[in-house]
Amino acid sequence: MELYIAGGCSEHGRNSFLIKGDSCSFLVDAGLMKEKKGSPYPVLSKEEIVLLDYLFLTHSHNDHVGAIPWLYENGFQGTVVATRNTFAMLNFPIGKKIVLEELGEPGKKIRLGERFSFKWGRSGHCAGSVWYRFVVDDTRILFTGDYAEHSLAYRCDRIRRMKADLAVVDCAYGTDSGSAKKNRKAFLSYAENAKEKNRKLFFPIPSNGRGLDILRAMGEVHVPSYIGAHMRKELENISDPEFWLKRGLMRHLQEFPPGDLDAGLEELKKGGKRSLALFVTDSQLYDEEDRETAVLMDSLNGRVCLTGKQNPESFARILLNSDRADFIRLFTHQNIKEMKKLISRNDFGYVIPYHCRQPLSFDEKEILVLKTGDRIRISDPGKP
Repeated sequence: MELYIAGGCSEHGRNSFLIKGDSCSFLVDAGLMKEKKGSPYPVLSKEEIVLLDYLFLTHSHNDHVGAIPWLYENGFQGTVVATRNTFAMLNFPIGKKIVLEELGEPGKKIRLGERFSFKWGRSGHCAGSVWYRFVVDDTRILFTGDYAEHSLAYRCDRIRRMKADLAVVDCAYGTDSGSAKKNRKAFLSYAENAKEKNRKLFFPIPSNGRGLDILRAMGEVHVPSYIGAHMRKELENISDPEFWLKRGLMRHLQEFPPGDLDAGLEELKKGGKRSLALFVTDSQLYDEEDRETAVLMDSLNGRVCLTGKQNPESFARILLNSDRADFIRLFTHQNIKEMKKLISRNDFGYVIPYHCRQPLSFDEKEILVLKTGDRIRISDPGKP
């Protein structure tokens, strides 16, 4: 049994992991690299792509699914397995596919072959995001996907008392010293402060993700929110929202439904005294209209609030560097501290941190820092 890192270890983007067993060959995720250096695609040969039986998707973000068209161009003929929401978010055609929810509910053993089975659960990262625990040829392998136990918006089936010979675990925030709980408290304090000062806030956010966490945070302090058409469509198109979204968010959406962005912009321009929050799904502010809104917000003594990583060339980074935007992280991943806490609550033989480009090192021999292109025998993972 072999694990090959096709992308995602010691780098940020193109998350992709190849498992080669006696009974099957499959890929977990096929993402694009966010950074512009080198090839944006997973490091896979055409032969490896053609031989794939399955592609399992953890969720719909581009750094996990963006290379799927490239896989098809290079001969992929396998079956894609994902949740209904993940399939709905893809903007390209899929050939053979299996909807995860139709195979079985979270925690149920699902058999795809005599020596190939798996379980899945919600990972708390976005609507449709999941973790997988595979058993292949008697070897147990866990992929957490992007994992967040303390989301304000999304439900998580927490990984507890689970056995795995090898676990590939989200560690995107690396050495960040915060924690999800403290971070959430700080964010709510930020929102409360904005309300007390009647300050307007502008949130450029990514698609299908932390926007709903922020929306609930604004609801917790009774700041009215206004969302763009894309975010509204995403929200309305969530399949089985009661399954994916937390009760607190569902209650807030029913009692205080968000207004349309145009109405919020009109109120902003009129100079109303109350605090409000505007949302657009353009986290880097590449769209000209969104950049104009950010400049308007700044001129009216409002604040642009950035909650995730900024690309170096983006307008979001320019605003942050010139002190015309605030940065306050809302945890949608794990850092080292939270990764180690997850390890302590389970029985993992070896652990591979992924999704972090920071140089990492660990005293624990069971935590292996790998890079794209590494191959390991899972029977002896301590020797890459």
